[in-house]
Amino acid sequence: MPSSPFLRSISDYMRVRGYSLRTIKSYLYWIRYFILFNNKNHPGEIGARQVEAFLTYLAVDRHVSPSTQSAALNAVAFLYNRFLDQPLGDMGQFSRPTRQRKLPVVLTTAEMTGLLDNLSGVRSRLTSSRPGRTSARFSRNSAMPTSRRPRSIPMCSDRAPTG
Repeated sequence: MPSSPFLRSISDYMRVRGYSLRTIKSYLYWIRYFILFNNKNHPGEIGARQVEAFLTYLAVDRHVSPSTQSAALNAVAFLYNRFLDQPLGDMGQFSRPTRQRKLPVVLTTAEMTGLLDNLSGVRSRLTSSRPGRTSARFSRNSAMPTSRRPRSIPMCSDRAPTG
C-alpha cells in the first residue's frame, strides 16, 4: 500500500476500474519516480515540458530501453489524462531511445578451419576428413551430415484404417 495519500488515491482509482495489480504497481512506481524527478512538486502544478524533460532524462541519462520509456510514458499519461483529467496534448519532442543494431558474428574460412581442427570427441569425428577416421559428408542444403539424416518411416499397409 502506498504511503502517500496521493499515490493511495491513484491506487484506489485504478482498483475500482479493474486494473491489474501489476499495472497498478508499475504505474505507481513511475508516477512516484516522476514526482521525485520534479522535486516532489504535485503533478497538477507541472505540465508537458516537465513530462518531456523526464522522458528525455530516462533515455539520455539513465539509458533505459524503449519499452521501459514507454512504460513510464503510459504511467504519466494515465496520471494526467485519466486521474487528473488534464490532457497533456502533443508530446512529440522528447528523446526516444533507439535499439542498438546487433552485427552478426561471422567467422572467416581460416577461423572455421582452425575451430574444426581443435574439436575433439564425436563432433571431431563427424567433421574430420582424415583417413582412417569417420568422415561425414554434408549436403548443400543442410548442416546435418547425410549419414545422420532422419529417415522417413513407412506406413504399415497391413493395418485396417480406424475411424
